[in-house]
Amino acid sequence: MVVDRELADKFIEVYKTFLLLVCDEFGQVAENTELLTRLQIGRDIYLEDKWLLDDFAAEFSVSAEITEAIASLEYGQWVYLRDTTKYSLFIREDQTAAFAVLGLIQPLKEVCGRSGMYFGAGLLQLGGKYVCDGLLVDYLYLGKNLRDEYNEAYKELKKEGKFYKNF
Repeated sequence: MVVDRELADKFIEVYKTFLLLVCDEFGQVAENTELLTRLQIGRDIYLEDKWLLDDFAAEFSVSAEITEAIASLEYGQWVYLRDTTKYSLFIREDQTAAFAVLGLIQPLKEVCGRSGMYFGAGLLQLGGKYVCDGLLVDYLYLGKNLRDEYNEAYKELKKEGKFYKNF
């Protein structure tokens, strides 16, 4: 339920460096701001100004595979419904699509502690799979009724061909 470790390590190194550089250059943060907060701020700034990636990739000779993965980043509010043996099931908050999602170096259940959650996170395409960037914000646990509602939505999305396992 995770990406190839070598690919994940390469991606994490570049993604972290990129987001921290963006945060430090364009964010207005205190010197003692926590790493996770700085990464989230860098992601937010990048999503507003995607041209920042081109400059970074050229300056640091980033591989096309990693550049394309970062460029595919989509931030949204997601429901992490449950796990299968091969992936975690994510549904867009507005119930317009569902995705089979992998973690980078840990299964999402290990990162989150449990499934049945709602949070903001980045979803991207890496190594032919959908992957969560692991920078979760504003998360909360869903009660049984909401889990049931999203489970029904998943079934409908699957019937409609709006469940995406890879790209």
